[in-house]
Amino acid sequence: NVEYLLPLALVAFLIIGVWALRLYFDFVAQVFHKKSFNKGLNNSLAQMLPAFAFGMVAVGFSATAIFSHNPAVVTVAMGLSIFFLVATAIIGTLKMIMGFNDLFEHGASPMSLPTLWVLIPILTVSGIAVLRLDHGISHTLLKVEPSSNLVFLTSVFAIQIFIALMGYAVMRRMHYFRDLFSSQANTVNQSPVAFALVCPGVALSVMGQFFINKALVSSGLLVKFGIVYFGLTAIVLVVQLATLWLMFKLIRRQISGPVETVKVQQAKAA
Repeated sequence: NVEYLLPLALVAFLIIGVWALRLYFDFVAQVFHKKSFNKGLNNSLAQMLPAFAFGMVAVGFSATAIFSHNPAVVTVAMGLSIFFLVATAIIGTLKMIMGFNDLFEHGASPMSLPTLWVLIPILTVSGIAVLRLDHGISHTLLKVEPSSNLVFLTSVFAIQIFIALMGYAVMRRMHYFRDLFSSQANTVNQSPVAFALVCPGVALSVMGQFFINKALVSSGLLVKFGIVYFGLTAIVLVVQLATLWLMFKLIRRQISGPVETVKVQQAKAA
């Protein structure tokens, strides 16, 4: 019965995709018409969030392409997924260039530092979408063996590691984590932007599993359930558990932090 549900999923994602396109095109038209974009106030990579949204739509369409065995449904899902993947690539590239240009010119504000890792989840959802499309084309449309994903997944994972290290270097230099985990309330640990640290951790651990199992194991370079396999998997699990710990810590800080600040202010006033 899943074949009857997948066209409904296509319609649902199409509605979301069209809505997202309208929102973004209205924003672009407004900026171009009114010349209202202030580069000095956008010195971060938060401008790449629309690319992340379109990437999520693309990976949603690709799910139908991988699960359906109906050639017509797979073709439609594949076409729509590729369209939003192209939108992700165009917007992501343009906004990344603009964002880094503004960062080099104006520097980074402490609160915007988590956005330096926004490219990591974008690459994860886009990479998964490409893998799903490859699987759908190979098993439903062309009826051939799927191609090896070793080079592709290794490249995606390498870019993510590079972005993670570069962002961490900037955060360490600006003492971001010291302020984030400080016991005293400040603009960093009280800002909801800190939750942007959670998604890159999840995305990195997910792509790490794809890299281990779909790149190394599938290509025969790594023995499944061997010592090295469990060692690499343990590293990915550490990243995932650290991300989970960070999420709960941020939730607790966002809930209790303002209350503690008010109590401190009240005590000083008394």
